Amino acid sequence: MEAIAIAEYFTSDRFQETTKILEKLENQKIKRLSTILRSIKNKLRDLDVNSVTPIYIRVC
Repeated sequence: MEAIAIAEYFTSDRFQETTKILEKLENQKIKRLSTILRSIKNKLRDLDVNSVTPIYIRVC
């Protein structure tokens, strides 16, 4: 019985919707990571080699 219930779930519309939501979230994570890396690159580029300036990076 449990195997049938599991098989029905994986072929259901609800599972398909869940999969789509998870894919969207994964894409947002990749975009967020890209933004963080771009911010780090910009801060490093702006950093004066002769100064000792802490770099604060906020990750949410």
